[in-house]
Amino acid sequence: GYLVGAYHYHVAETDGPDITKRLVCIPATGVTRNEAIAMFVDWLKARPQYMNESPVDTEFRFLIEKWPCKK
Repeated sequence: GYLVGAYHYHVAETDGPDITKRLVCIPATGVTRNEAIAMFVDWLKARPQYMNESPVDTEFRFLIEKWPCKK
């Protein structure tokens, strides 16, 4: 729930006409919660150096790497 809540907060904060850049853009085809969590766990296993960072920092490292917004 923590990871989903942090992502939903990001979406809420970057929604609207005055926002210039969203950090993460999930594809229109979507991804399930369980798929995203499995991808995150695999990503983190390959990058143990991020295990001691705050959870939200680590989550957004993953999200930005996996689904960056195109410029």
